[in-house]
Amino acid sequence: MTDETREVLWSALVDLAPAGTPRTWQALSRAVPAEVAPPAELIEKLSVSPPEAAEVSEAQLRDAAARARKASAAESQRLRHAAIRSQAGLIGGIMVGLWLTAAAVLAASRVAEPVDLAKGKPWRASSQWGGVTCDPVHGMCGPLRSRIFFHTLDDDAGPWVEIDLGKPETFRKMTIVNRKDENLQDRAVPLLIEVSDDQQSWRQIARRDQVFDEWKPEFEPVTARFVRAKIARKSWLHLEAVKVHP
Repeated sequence: MTDETREVLWSALVDLAPAGTPRTWQALSRAVPAEVAPPAELIEKLSVSPPEAAEVSEAQLRDAAARARKASAAESQRLRHAAIRSQAGLIGGIMVGLWLTAAAVLAASRVAEPVDLAKGKPWRASSQWGGVTCDPVHGMCGPLRSRIFFHTLDDDAGPWVEIDLGKPETFRKMTIVNRKDENLQDRAVPLLIEVSDDQQSWRQIARRDQVFDEWKPEFEPVTARFVRAKIARKSWLHLEAVKVHP
């Protein structure tokens, strides 16, 4: 199974699916027309993480990609013709878009993003799955379509990600954003938040036992240089963000 063929199929399904469709293989296959949706068994194999574990026939993948790409091209042409026939609607849409953009900018200026002491700071993880490098800005992690910024192995001792704040900082809140694609949120629990000044002695300041998309723990102000998110069992660990707030 080549990354290029899988990418063609993914892009075509994204183009065909209605706006707002969750970016998972299962959701996209359910949202597109039935005549171009990939076979259920193919989607099941593509949804395995890591995808290299899936045994997918290259011929089957190419056939699904060709049908989806053809339908995507036809839909794009139909939309272009519709836009040409309705210039007034296009202008109205642009005006609405400009108004919404202005409203969003105004709202953003009124609601400041909380200070993140971890932003741009060095970090390390307990292990690195497949030697891949994650690129959350472009939604890629090796062969995966994902916003995660790291991906560990299935660590026996409990995987972790550790952030070096550079110097002791005082903080009392955090924001932990779980991986939301492929329905793998349960891998990140139970999740412990620990702090240290020497990377040797750690103490727990928060714990989450329920599955979550976004967790915002609050606690008594603590001063520490190192912050660590660790799973208290054998598991994989992959998060989209770990933020530290004063």
